[in-house]
Amino acid sequence: MKESLIRWAFSESGWRRLEFYGRVMDWHLKWIDRTRTLYHVNCYRNPWILQARKAVGRFRLGRAEAYTDWARSDKLFKNS
Repeated sequence: MKESLIRWAFSESGWRRLEFYGRVMDWHLKWIDRTRTLYHVNCYRNPWILQARKAVGRFRLGRAEAYTDWARSDKLFKNS
């Protein structure tokens, strides 16, 4: 299906460029002759947004660590 859509796009609608995002796959190389690395950067206008993102990250990390500690304990296998 991908191949037929790509053929249609280039023949019917006059596309001149095709870009794939993500890891380069073998089937991508059938359609492209150049690759490039893309980088992602976050920029926040307000400092409080960055602080909120960090807080969410700490919360998620804390929950993951708490679950890991619980799973490693013998509580997982005890019948209460």
